Formats: sequence, C-alpha cells, structure tokens
Amino acid sequence: MNGFSITKRPDGILVYHFENLSAEAHDEWAEKIKAIKIQYSENGWHLRQIYEFRADLLPDPYGTQKSIAVGSFQPENLVNSTVVVVPNLHFRFAMNHTMPRMSDSSFIHLVDAFDEGIAWLNERHELFKKGQL
Repeated sequence: MNGFSITKRPDGILVYHFENLSAEAHDEWAEKIKAIKIQYSENGWHLRQIYEFRADLLPDPYGTQKSIAVGSFQPENLVNSTVVVVPNLHFRFAMNHTMPRMSDSSFIHLVDAFDEGIAWLNERHELFKKGQL
C-alpha cells in the first residue's frame, strides 16, 4: 500500500485510511473505489463509506482534482452514502471547493468526528432498508 488502506467493519461500512496524500496513494484509491462502486451498483448493495485522514495532512491540487473525478463517477443505480471526517480547516476548504464541482455530492456528509459519521451512515442505511434512498 502507498499510504492508503481500506478496512471493512463488521457492520459493512468501508473505512478508507490515508496516511499520506501522495500521487500513488490517490491513484490506488481511485482504482479501488471505482471497482467498489461498480461492484456495489451491480449487486444492489448500499455503499457506506467513511474517509479518515491524518490530522497533519494538507490537501493538494492533484488529490483535489482526483477527488472531483472519482466523486463524479457514480454507476447507474448506485446507492452511495459517504462521510468525510474533516481533520483540519484546510480539508474543510478543499471539500467546499470539491463538492460543488462533482456531478452530484448530495450523498457526501462532512463531520468532525468518526462516531458522528458512523451515526449518519447508520441513519442512511435504515432509510435504504426501507427503500427510501
């Protein structure tokens, strides 16, 4: 791994960890998330994901552009709920720049704490199970 890893929690939520924001980490993430989105779309699963970044990391132009492209890639019928744990003010600014440039960012929720993000994902999953997403 190049500073990026994925873990799957017992409740099915995918957690993306970034230890650095190198081009290699972004490229690995982009490749994996596109495959995950296709898999979830094809199987009718609810993609629940949460992003964590080290607090000392700073966003960069390459990662911002990659995030816009990957965030805009939404296969047909994909039900996506995404949380970004915002580690610092720089990331908040980057997300405020990135989200309006995506084809749709309504599935993204910014939070300050991991537990807050998990609670939002659980609420969204209840809606999914009721057919309301």
